[in-house]
Amino acid sequence: MRRRELLRVLGGAPFLAADPAFSATAKRPNVLFVVIDDLNKDLDNGLAPIHASHYARLARRGVRFERAYCQCPLCNPSRVSLLSGLYPTTTQVLDNITPPRYTLRDYVTLPQYLRAHGYRTAYAGKISHLADPASWEENLPPPATEKAKSFNYWMDPVGPRNADIADNTVVVIICDNGFHLGQKGMWAKMTLFESSARVPLIIADPRKNSGGSACPAMVELVDLYPTLVELCGRAAPPPLEGQSLVRFLDDPQGTWEREAFTVMLRHGKLAKSIRTVRWRFTEWDEGRRGTELYDHDRDPNEMRNLASRREYAATVADLKRRLRALRL
Repeated sequence: MRRRELLRVLGGAPFLAADPAFSATAKRPNVLFVVIDDLNKDLDNGLAPIHASHYARLARRGVRFERAYCQCPLCNPSRVSLLSGLYPTTTQVLDNITPPRYTLRDYVTLPQYLRAHGYRTAYAGKISHLADPASWEENLPPPATEKAKSFNYWMDPVGPRNADIADNTVVVIICDNGFHLGQKGMWAKMTLFESSARVPLIIADPRKNSGGSACPAMVELVDLYPTLVELCGRAAPPPLEGQSLVRFLDDPQGTWEREAFTVMLRHGKLAKSIRTVRWRFTEWDEGRRGTELYDHDRDPNEMRNLASRREYAATVADLKRRLRALRL
């Protein structure tokens, strides 16, 4: 499969090319950022090794994050969140019809920020679920090539096409959200279970010596913005809500005290979920419509809700406190 064909299969991919003038004093990396649509973590578990051969090859070059979580299991809010570095409860984009800048009009997306610091940006396919012209430098697709909902068009990458640039290109591959493939009797996303919230994530930086490693740290897609900015030699702009993952490219076995947060809107009510290494705790409408607690050490398929059991009251209280401390 040719590289261009691979990108069409994988989904959207922005290409951020370092401008020659920007690179005059220091060699800045290019960035290839591939976003897959609706794919759960089973890809990393060898579900389809023949069809995922290119993905497996990238995993041998980079760090595979074993515990990566989206911030909302739905395309538009997830993509707005990861491109803005802000939680969906901050952007107030929680469905597939709310424009990316409905509430916050002046935030700076990842491509905007890198463009302001010497990069040229281009994209192909579905990156933002809905159009966000402010994020891109030039050449929005003409109306004749647009498809439904203003996405799914193709643009050629900027810059020379024949450069052998792999040694100076950071490659990131993610999925915007997971997807149930029969797990728990469902064929869908938009749940706060593991199959819907947990996603594949690989970061390959040719300047690092950690290729082929698996990282067990709990991470979020909102972390990608500060990570890529740091890899490109810039300081993260405020007020990003994620944290850089660069430390794990140097030490994939490193750990930190960190939880992952995922939210979703159902019937006009917000549900919030916190995932730690051992536990998943979920509140529906701040507990008024139910709570859930799952012990992943003993119940990785999340089949036994322990939230109402007296012996887990202290665990529920602690996770509830941690969930609300972030003011999601």
